[in-house]
Amino acid sequence: MAAALEMFRTASGSLRRCPACTSAPAARGGLCPACAARLTAAVAALPPPTGPIFWLGAYAGPWSRLVHALKFEGDQRLAGPLGRLLALRLGRCGFHPDLVVHVPASPARASERGFDQAALLAAALAAEAGVAARGLLRRSTTSLSQARLSRAQRSLNAGASFEARPCHGRKVLLVDDVLTTGATTAACAAALDGAGAAEVWTAVVARTARH
Repeated sequence: MAAALEMFRTASGSLRRCPACTSAPAARGGLCPACAARLTAAVAALPPPTGPIFWLGAYAGPWSRLVHALKFEGDQRLAGPLGRLLALRLGRCGFHPDLVVHVPASPARASERGFDQAALLAAALAAEAGVAARGLLRRSTTSLSQARLSRAQRSLNAGASFEARPCHGRKVLLVDDVLTTGATTAACAAALDGAGAAEVWTAVVARTARH
């Protein structure tokens, strides 16, 4: 039992807390059982997506804490439950993708974190939905990080930031963690369209309130 608990401890030696409720100890999947059940029920109760972009919730409360824990605290276990929740949303819409593709992080960000959170989310979603995950997109060498740019700068920067490998006639689901202005996902969708995609939908964990 003691050995099993070690994987759930923080660097300070305390048990990792569930990032959704911040009180109960996290289980193997990164969430406490109560939050896992509560979030699944909340997502299942959402109306079916009606357009080509869907999300789990607003970038606030538990959703922002979960994204932060995955993206900035390195809790990669959370990609599993979040990917499964995105697959649950996907199953309630009429879109049936042939491929799942992630929005690639900049090389600097991926190197700094040691992983690409969107790639982990896409892999978990694809596994749950029984769809192939492919790394079709790459950032151009001149692209900048979007994090510190204004809304106008994001649109200009994202517009020329992505290139896609051929995907002729394939229906593609694009996956990312957060939708802010939509400039990045729009640029990725445009690149996939240019590479021959028949249709592109986008799934994100959370959207900002101002979107």
